[in-house]
Amino acid sequence: MRPTGNRRRLPENLIMALPEPFQSLLQLSERMVALAETQSWEELASAESERGRLAAQMPATLPQLPPEEVQALRSAVERILACNQRIQEHVQPWMEQVSPLLAALVPKQR
Repeated sequence: MRPTGNRRRLPENLIMALPEPFQSLLQLSERMVALAETQSWEELASAESERGRLAAQMPATLPQLPPEEVQALRSAVERILACNQRIQEHVQPWMEQVSPLLAALVPKQR
């Protein structure tokens, strides 16, 4: 089931208020949804690698933020999670189709 209230893009002014790398992570996550929807698997894999690099740059803790920035950050994280769910909805059926083909290519151990 898809999350409901988090599908809309955040307004640009809220995105710009996010600390980096949250801005980039959100924008990349939204791009990855489009790639999954069009089944652009190679580009999606490349974007996932980039997202891993961005995630590694995430601070362990955040400085004290004003309430509106905390809300923007919370909304961004919720949006990123919603994007992850939508990506998974497209990747899972593809993986179910491809897995038997990949398994057939792997030499059987004796």
